[in-house]
Amino acid sequence: MSHQRFLDRNTHPHIITLVMATAFGALAMNLFLPALPSMARYFNAPYSTAQYAVSLYLAATAVMQLGIGPLSDRFGRRPLMAACLAISLLATLAGIYATTIEWFLTARIVQGTAIAGMVIGRAAIRDVVDTDQAASKIGYVTMGMSLAPMVGPVIGGLLDEQFGWQSTFWLLFGFGLVAFLLVWFDMGKPIPTFPAASPAISQLARPAALAPLLGLFAYLRLRLRHLLRLSGRRTIFGD
Repeated sequence: MSHQRFLDRNTHPHIITLVMATAFGALAMNLFLPALPSMARYFNAPYSTAQYAVSLYLAATAVMQLGIGPLSDRFGRRPLMAACLAISLLATLAGIYATTIEWFLTARIVQGTAIAGMVIGRAAIRDVVDTDQAASKIGYVTMGMSLAPMVGPVIGGLLDEQFGWQSTFWLLFGFGLVAFLLVWFDMGKPIPTFPAASPAISQLARPAALAPLLGLFAYLRLRLRHLLRLSGRRTIFGD
């Protein structure tokens, strides 16, 4: 984006900040997938119950993203994204130190606040550039959202073999902490570089903006089903 300086809250948020915030939510979805059997043994729970760590997270993000957009319009992009990332980080720690599968699954639901990076990251781009430029910048954000689930399970599997399932969540915590610090020190109040739309047009555009997000959830759901099929596991989506 034009007029941007890294770690300067008086300019537009840097694309690296938005990519990291977006990738955090995507990474939280499946970084730990290879560790599910280890988690089931650790909590002395059936594997089918441990799988709810995935479905509950996806369900939580599907619901939360419907409210995050309007809330960010009301309270601002930076405050809400920082708050959501902080809550997700606390939930990550709660998951690491959970003693029962019920507490762990509860932590996973709260961890779904990480979806704020996906929703607000793209909204922040549309705040400061016109439609043509936004398509290019959103492409970078989408790249981070796509790459994280691709490499996450590979790294998660290696960590699980060497250090146990908790190590996958420690990596997620570290990644999220970096994303939070970038948002805190780099993301300021948006400075539009094009004429703002009228309030009536803005209000009409918000419901339409939810359609791509719901489509994204459907896509992630299909990708997850595919990954679980490749692993030879019975999926949690009723295949």
